[in-house]
Amino acid sequence: MIRTALPLTRMARLTFWAAALVVLYFALAPVPEREPLTGWDKANHVVAFGGLAVLALLGWAPRERLVLVGLIGYGVSIEVLQLATVDHHFDLHDLAADAVGLAVGWCVWRAWRYAAARLG
Repeated sequence: MIRTALPLTRMARLTFWAAALVVLYFALAPVPEREPLTGWDKANHVVAFGGLAVLALLGWAPRERLVLVGLIGYGVSIEVLQLATVDHHFDLHDLAADAVGLAVGWCVWRAWRYAAARLG
């Protein structure tokens, strides 16, 4: 039998890990070597962590709370790693923007699940 596509859960998990690595790169790369995504640092955090939340929740739906707590931990880890860089520093405002992104991502995921249940 030939497989034509990965199941959504597995595809979401693979995409999540790739996205998490991209976020880590942009968080630690020297400032001149990276292009701003939105033009405002805090919006970049909201977009990045909102996307990570949606992908992670699609991949690990039964572990909703663990996913969100893990992603906050990921945000804290990035801020701690930035202490070892020249161009970055630990910023509580960045963590707040990460949390807003997680909330937005969670709302998008919940709305999608609600719509799918109503239509399905």
